[in-house]
Amino acid sequence: KDVISLAINAELPNMVFVVPAGEGVYYSHNFGKDWFPLGLRSWSADANGEGKDVRRIVFASDSNSSILYAYGPRGLFKLRLANTAIIVRQHSVGELRVYDSQGNVTGLVKGEAKEQIPDSLYYDGTIIIFSPIGSYFYEVVGTGEGWYGLEVSSVGAEEVTTFTATDIPTASRTIHQYTIEWDA
Repeated sequence: KDVISLAINAELPNMVFVVPAGEGVYYSHNFGKDWFPLGLRSWSADANGEGKDVRRIVFASDSNSSILYAYGPRGLFKLRLANTAIIVRQHSVGELRVYDSQGNVTGLVKGEAKEQIPDSLYYDGTIIIFSPIGSYFYEVVGTGEGWYGLEVSSVGAEEVTTFTATDIPTASRTIHQYTIEWDA
């Protein structure tokens, strides 16, 4: 696909952001090897809800961090970045949620996308939390009979550590909670 905009910040050189034509913004924490959707496609829709392309992505900095700006028909979107992140992906049935120590949630709750954790995004079964602070717990709520997989990655400036759960059985309204000690 054609690329509308590409952004790489010299302060965070491993992080690459790209906007393919007709899609939202994608993020890679490892120089473009693995890509995660940030969404922003619905954010970039015009006033009538028609999907439009994000027109440009650029970086800026303040005294503490880098900021990614995306420009589209609905104006400017701002996301504070750091060289650390938590990336959570769920595979198959269920609603994926992440809670911080303040009780904020990012993920899908009763079919509605929520992004309450600061500097977090939810899109299509993927949650990304930039500049993670403190501990989080991860929850998968079953929406039907089946199996799911869960992948949680802690991205550091120079290292990625991943927790993976595979072939976990679930059923409607079954709640599975995970706590990960990254420093253990």
